Amino acid sequence: MLHLMESIWSDLRYALRQARTIPTFTMIVVMLIGLGLAANATIFTLFDALLLRKLPVKNPEELVRIVEHHPPLPDSSAWDYGYWELLRASATSFSEVIGNAEVEVPMLAGGITEAVKTGVVTENYFAALGVVPALGSGWR
Repeated sequence: MLHLMESIWSDLRYALRQARTIPTFTMIVVMLIGLGLAANATIFTLFDALLLRKLPVKNPEELVRIVEHHPPLPDSSAWDYGYWELLRASATSFSEVIGNAEVEVPMLAGGITEAVKTGVVTENYFAALGVVPALGSGWR
């Protein structure tokens, strides 16, 4: 064991001596190691936030997402309001049925009208998830 430790220290001293003789190469290697560590930390942070942590809502393990599939169109979970009302009225297996959709609305800014994508949700959306909206909770 002692011989192994001496060998490691000897190798480390040799590596440091070599690093001093080529400072540009050493700087590039240190920067690449730092970049690799930063990328690893960023990827893990995203993985942790998206896949490992529970959603910050009431009873996240009980959420179910229903998606319509109509090939060759992409999957969609946004239905019209009438269909949502029918599903909500006839659902016996769910405590709540909520809905959301992405719609484009015209917005006038500086004399120019543009289509802006917005999200709309059903009136029970926030209550069913057990969250309070950051803005707009008093708007009717």
